[in-house]
Amino acid sequence: MNFIPHIYANNQWWWALVIVGIFIVIVGLVILLKRHLKAFKSDEKPKSEKEIAAEELSRILQPVEEENTDQE
Repeated sequence: MNFIPHIYANNQWWWALVIVGIFIVIVGLVILLKRHLKAFKSDEKPKSEKEIAAEELSRILQPVEEENTDQE
């Protein structure tokens, strides 16, 4: 019961292609599942440019506290 012909069993390129093919099939299945199943879909809506800019500015800009130089 030898299912793999001898020429393919010893060919390194054949096994490399088989492994790459398996990964391509897995990635394709994941993409199809994410597109068609509601459990894998994201509920987040894209933010506008103004909202993104406001979040970045509030994150980067810190309020300036006046230092008391008289105590030095």
